[in-house]
Amino acid sequence: MSPLRAATVLLVISLGIGLAAGCGLVSDPAPSTARVVIDGTGADEVQLVVSTVFLAQDQTADFGRTLDVQVIEGDTLTVAVPFEATYDIARPQRFLAQVYATTDTTSLEGIQVDGSIDGDRRFTRTATETDSLVQFVYIYQSSTPPDDGRL
Repeated sequence: MSPLRAATVLLVISLGIGLAAGCGLVSDPAPSTARVVIDGTGADEVQLVVSTVFLAQDQTADFGRTLDVQVIEGDTLTVAVPFEATYDIARPQRFLAQVYATTDTTSLEGIQVDGSIDGDRRFTRTATETDSLVQFVYIYQSSTPPDDGRL
């Protein structure tokens, strides 16, 4: 291959990589933050469980679909309404927020829970009088395996 042709090929490859990076084609789409906002008029405080270590299994029954979630490790907080927090999920790439009524609060009715991933709202729900739990579950699934030796 002539030096001119090799330089042309190298230039085309460099431009292609530069354009792909500029268009976001080779950037990492994995999430880095999860945000939870709790607001409403139903209660002055609620109980919040947040976790990145949990199991989630989709269940289908005669009455519809549900998501069965088991928290392996998490933090349980009693928070005043309104509440807002952002969590780092770059490493676990998953997030769970469960909102319950406290022992002093008998209902979640009127409490709104919003969940966002990297600023993109993925979940919003206002509790009704029959809701004892409002949960936001996010699990990122990549087509490529992690590069840290985990399978």
